[in-house]
Amino acid sequence: MKTSFILGSGWVTPSGRGISDVIASIREERRPFVSHEQAPSGASIPTYRIASDLTADAAAFPRLRRSSKISLFALSAAIDAVRNAGLTTEEAARMGVVFAASNGGVIYTRRFFENVIRDGAGAGSPLLFPETVYNSPASHIAAYFKSDAPAFTFVGDSCTGLDAISAGLEMLGTGEVEHCLVLGAEEVDGISADAYARTGLLAGCEQKPKSQAVSSEGAGAIVLGSGPIDTGSAWRIAEGPFLSVYEGRAEIGDALRDLLLRLKSSGSPDLIVASLSGSPLDGDERGGLRAVFPDTPIVSPKSVLGEAMAAAAIQQVVTACNWLLPSRAAEVIVTSIGFGGHVAALRLTRGCVGD
Repeated sequence: MKTSFILGSGWVTPSGRGISDVIASIREERRPFVSHEQAPSGASIPTYRIASDLTADAAAFPRLRRSSKISLFALSAAIDAVRNAGLTTEEAARMGVVFAASNGGVIYTRRFFENVIRDGAGAGSPLLFPETVYNSPASHIAAYFKSDAPAFTFVGDSCTGLDAISAGLEMLGTGEVEHCLVLGAEEVDGISADAYARTGLLAGCEQKPKSQAVSSEGAGAIVLGSGPIDTGSAWRIAEGPFLSVYEGRAEIGDALRDLLLRLKSSGSPDLIVASLSGSPLDGDERGGLRAVFPDTPIVSPKSVLGEAMAAAAIQQVVTACNWLLPSRAAEVIVTSIGFGGHVAALRLTRGCVGD
C-alpha cells in the first residue's frame, strides 16, 4: 500500500472552529458553555452545542437549506480540511469521501417518527425523510465539491471514526482516487442524550451522575493523500488503524494493550491522544495506556470538547496533527474506546519517514 499522509484537517466544535483557537481551549481546559436538552422523558440533560454562526457558510449552500444540523457540521469541517490541504477545485471534484457517524441525523429521525406515531404512516414528511438517512451528509458533501468519486458511510461507535480512516487508506491504495476526505459528525438531540445518560456512560441530570462525560455536537475532517509533499512537516499514517473487540469492561484494558503492543515497534511515542472523556470507561483506558507507555504524556480533547462519538475520534486525529510544534520529528498514538464494544488505535509520524 502507498505511503499515506494527512494533507489537511478541519473541525467544528462547541469551543469554536479555528484549529489554533480550539487547541488553545483544550490546552487551557476551557470547557464550552453547558446547555440543557429537554428529553422526552422530562429529564434535563447537559450538552455542548455548536453556535449556528460557526456553520453559516455551509448553511448558505442551497442543498442544505432544510438539512439537519449534522450535515451542516460535516460540510463545515470538510470545507476547512479541503482548504487546509490546498486542494484545487478540480482535485476536490475527484476525491473520495468516507463519512463516519454513530447516531446520525437523530433530530429529523425523531421528528419523522413522532409524526408517524401520532398521526399514522401517511403523516411521515417527505421533507424530513432524506435527512434520516445515515448517508445524507456524505451525499451533501459530494454534491458541494461536485465529486463523482465513491462516497461511503460507516456507522458504529466512536471507533468508527478511526475505522473510516482505514477505508480511506484502502481507497487510496487501490489508485481509485488521489485524495480522500475522511470525516465524522454528530448532532445532539434530547432522546439520544437521555439514552446515553440512562446507561451511565454520559452525564445525566442526577444529583451524582455516574459519568462526567458531556454529550456534544461536533465534526472533524482530514484529507488523505500520497504526495508528493514535504514529508518533513506532514503527518504520515505509519501504522493502523487497528481495531479490536471487547466483551465487557473487564476486557477493555487487555484489548487496548494488545493494540498498543502492535504499535510499539518503534519505541514510545512523544504523545498519546486518548479518548478519555470522563466516562466510567476512562479507568480501563488509562490502565491499558499506562501498562504499555507508563511515562508518555496524554492529551484528552474529549474531556474538554465533550463526547461526540465517531466525530470525536476524528477530532482526536486533528488534535494529534496540531498539538506538537512542527519544528521536529514526532510520533503520536491515537486511541479510541467505543461504547459499543470496540477499541481502536493508530500511529502517526512526522519528519522521520523512511520510505
